Amino acid sequence: MPFRFFRRRKVEEGIVGVELSEESKGKFVIEDVFQIRGIGLILAGRVFEGEMTIGDILKLPNGRLLRVRGLEKKGKRVDRVVAGEPVGVIVDGISWKPKRGDLEEYTVIKVIEMLKKRAREKYKHMPKDVVGKLVEREVKEQLEKELDKIALKIHSPKH
Repeated sequence: MPFRFFRRRKVEEGIVGVELSEESKGKFVIEDVFQIRGIGLILAGRVFEGEMTIGDILKLPNGRLLRVRGLEKKGKRVDRVVAGEPVGVIVDGISWKPKRGDLEEYTVIKVIEMLKKRAREKYKHMPKDVVGKLVEREVKEQLEKELDKIALKIHSPKH
């Protein structure tokens, strides 16, 4: 019992208050999440709008924060990426220890699966040869709105 209390207290003492820039620098969309021993948590995705640099803070839709520790593009470490570029982002949680499962709900793949399921349900009464095309069209139409909901906002920390 005393050990649990000690651990909880240590975690609470480790909470760091981070002030973010008022406006976001852009948005980042996660395509996949990896956990690599010795490196940490890596988000593979694209900068949707704006730019991202090492040291930036990513704000999840649920309000939790991640610090950008490293950026990798085409197998090379970089300091900055701009909109449209695929990138691997090495992150650490701020005041929490994120795991792969914590971030998978924000991946594009999960959103597409959800949209397909919703569209199939909507068109289930129609002939099967037509459903595929309708589902594809519906997903394309809805995807941009949904991406905006799951995009991580990129902020600069205030110094």
